[in-house]
Amino acid sequence: MKLKGSKFRGLAWKIYLGVLSPARETWKSDVASSRAQFRQIQLKYGKKDSKSFNGDPLGTSETCPDDSWRMKFKDEELKSLIRQDVDRTIPEVAFFQSNKIRNLMCDLLFLYAKGNRTYLSSDAVFLVD
Repeated sequence: MKLKGSKFRGLAWKIYLGVLSPARETWKSDVASSRAQFRQIQLKYGKKDSKSFNGDPLGTSETCPDDSWRMKFKDEELKSLIRQDVDRTIPEVAFFQSNKIRNLMCDLLFLYAKGNRTYLSSDAVFLVD
């Protein structure tokens, strides 16, 4: 079945991603619940103001018990790995060459990785602290 341009494409993705339960009568609440979960992940791990980081950015865990800077650096490393994978995504298709699409993909994959504690790549599995 070809889904490109199909009115069932969104439904197929929701089923594939496990958003919808088998009971059709709960689909509306299933989607609402999934979107609420995503908003929570977005609030928790989304873009942060640099003023929200405490302590010494060069400090160690002994000298700086607040790990907000260490997490920022780990997040930047993860974002860099994600960007490499996104940049290699079907380079011959114009859709994936758009910076807007690439940035959206990077943001979504980063939030997924942070929310699910693992980032699955075609090259390796990276554990997110």
